Amino acid sequence: MKTEAKKLIATTLILSLFGLPGTLLAQGRRGANLVITLKDSSQIGGELIAVKPDSLVLVSPVGKDESVNINEIRSITFARRSKAGSGFLIGFLAGAIGGGVVAYKTNPDDTYKTLGAAAGAVLFGGLAGLIGLGIGSAAGKDETVQVEGISDQAMDKVMADLRKAARIRSVP
Repeated sequence: MKTEAKKLIATTLILSLFGLPGTLLAQGRRGANLVITLKDSSQIGGELIAVKPDSLVLVSPVGKDESVNINEIRSITFARRSKAGSGFLIGFLAGAIGGGVVAYKTNPDDTYKTLGAAAGAVLFGGLAGLIGLGIGSAAGKDETVQVEGISDQAMDKVMADLRKAARIRSVP
């Protein structure tokens, strides 16, 4: 392998390390962000800490603990953070690496190999970044679950999903 190709690959790998998503960093487990609409149309929002048999325990953004009775809830919205930016970044990096390497390897003219690799990286990186943007946007979409008036079996499934999303999964 030529020295230029080794330098290109090494540089690309080093730059890709800076683009790793923050979720790969060591962080403590967090509960899902919820917005709960009560039957009286008021709303309570915060991080889901625990699911008890008859209530949900949330911590509001200001740090206040709140317990919400299940029988008072009309709907629950899982407020997800947008993943559009990280989707674009991951797509762009993957496309840029692949496009740059392919363009470098397939260009027969040694004079323009580096320029061709840069153009391939930008072109394929931009295309893959747009695809990643779309996937990230779809992955970060809020989801609302109607709780009022659902069957007991459906409510058990909702409660199981909430337990999986809570900071503390098993509460007596």
